Amino acid sequence: MSGLTPQFDAKLTSATQIEPPVRQAASNPNTHAYTPEMRAAAITLGLRLEVLTAETDSDLEESFRTMVRQSTDALVVMSDLFLIDRCKQLVALAAHHAVPAIYPILLFAEVGGLMSYGTPYVALYQRIGTYTGKLLKGAKPADLPIEQSTTFELVINLQTAKALGLIVPYPLLARADSHRIEKHGLPLFALNVGFSGSPLR
Repeated sequence: MSGLTPQFDAKLTSATQIEPPVRQAASNPNTHAYTPEMRAAAITLGLRLEVLTAETDSDLEESFRTMVRQSTDALVVMSDLFLIDRCKQLVALAAHHAVPAIYPILLFAEVGGLMSYGTPYVALYQRIGTYTGKLLKGAKPADLPIEQSTTFELVINLQTAKALGLIVPYPLLARADSHRIEKHGLPLFALNVGFSGSPLR
């Protein structure tokens, strides 16, 4: 099992908990090698999955037109530098076409995205600091282990949910530990998820 599957499962599962029900979803694989895993995960949840890719701004706009034509209920955005660099454009397109989406990092929720699920910034910076310290002390990069994140954070932008006419079930909000965050005046609920290889349920 690759590192992608649990994160994709968690994002897809979170998206299906928002009402109205999700029957068809779309996503962008980090690489086409992950496509079979993503489709299998969707089938497990009883969903149809459309795999989309975008390498240019026109590709991005065409992807949304495709989702509208196919009546896609939700978009699961995997980590991609091209998309992260265009986070505001991506969020604006999702809002314009009324496509509920869950994104890979908090930044998307902060600029109006519906949900994000990924490693908290603090955890990332801590790991970067640890690795940098080891390198400065003479460690060789090849000798350092490759680590995966062990903590993930689910953030829900309630203002966006309301604008899209979506219902966020109480059980999903209850798991946010009553931890309400105000970011740029937006009501966000954040859930810190201890991750041990199992998708968020």
